[in-house]
Amino acid sequence: MRNYLLLMTVFLALILGLAGCFGRDLEDISEDIDDEYIIEFTDYNFAMQIQEMQMFREEFLGRTIRYEGMFMYSFWEDETIYFVARADDGCCGIYGFEVYLNDIPRVEMETWVEVTGVLEEFYIEGVEQAFMRINLTSMIER
Repeated sequence: MRNYLLLMTVFLALILGLAGCFGRDLEDISEDIDDEYIIEFTDYNFAMQIQEMQMFREEFLGRTIRYEGMFMYSFWEDETIYFVARADDGCCGIYGFEVYLNDIPRVEMETWVEVTGVLEEFYIEGVEQAFMRINLTSMIER
C-alpha cells in the first residue's frame, strides 16, 4: 500500500509539473497553424515542445516539422531504428523522434543535423499503442 501511495504521489507531481511547462495555449496553436506552416522547434523550449506534441498528438499529426538534433541509431529485432534527438540538460533524458529516412542517405552516428518531415503515427505488431515518427523530406548536416 505504501509503495502504491508513493507511486501515485510521484505520478501526480509529474502531471502537475508538466501542466505548467507549456508556454502557449493549445487553442492558440490550432488557430495559428495552417497547412503550409512548418513547425520549428527552438533551442529555448525544445523539450517542452516535444512533450506537448506527444500529449496532444492529434493536433500535430500530418504537420511538417523541422528541428535540429543528433542523428543516432539503434537495433531492434533485426531492424535499424533511426532517430534525431537532443539530450536534456535537466532531469528528463533525451527528447526527439524516430525518423523514417526514405531515400535520404544515413550520416555518421552523433552527427548534428537539421531534419524536416511530416509527423505520422506507426504501429508495431503486437503493441496496441501508436508511436510517432518524422517521415523525412530532408536532412542537412550542420
